[in-house]
Amino acid sequence: MARTAGREAEHADDHGGRADVALEVPAAAWEVLDAVDAIPPGRVRTYGDVAALVGCGPRYAGWVMRRYGHLVPWWRVVNAAGDLPSGLRERAGAHWRGEGTALGTDGRVDLERGRPPAQDDRGSSFRSS
Repeated sequence: MARTAGREAEHADDHGGRADVALEVPAAAWEVLDAVDAIPPGRVRTYGDVAALVGCGPRYAGWVMRRYGHLVPWWRVVNAAGDLPSGLRERAGAHWRGEGTALGTDGRVDLERGRPPAQDDRGSSFRSS
């Protein structure tokens, strides 16, 4: 069952989304968004990490982030190289630096230092459907 995005899209300007449009978000997409929302400031996960947490494929996680990522701190999800597409990298960099995310000399996220501990940290921060 789909749910309407029930919170202000506070990250819409950063991601290029629109905060003034109500979205019908599929339940499976909320699982991805909730996993992203649970990533602590200054940390990141890859699309594959998020997919493994919620039981979907990394391409689906990427699709969800492309479509609905403005609803969550989207800059905390990167590709397997610790990077984002060039159009988002500059905007994400400001967030990464502001949160103290571990960066390499090339400006990409240092995944070894930037990921949270390797445990399922979904915990109670996930909203129920």
